[in-house]
Amino acid sequence: MPVPEAGTFAIAARHDANDNGKTDITKDGGAMSNNPSINIFDLGKPSYRKTRFEVGGGVTSISIRMRYF
Repeated sequence: MPVPEAGTFAIAARHDANDNGKTDITKDGGAMSNNPSINIFDLGKPSYRKTRFEVGGGVTSISIRMRYF
């Protein structure tokens, strides 16, 4: 994903698995950079500190794991 300049970024992604345009916790998936721990009892967003990563002047590769409940 292109970024406008070097800096600190975070990524969040959602998979609308059943294509209904809504977030269904039991069907859809979600992911964030650095793969922070999320559990069914605490579905709040993790802090930016846990999801941030640095992008320099070249290509930066990260891996994001999509999670489903």
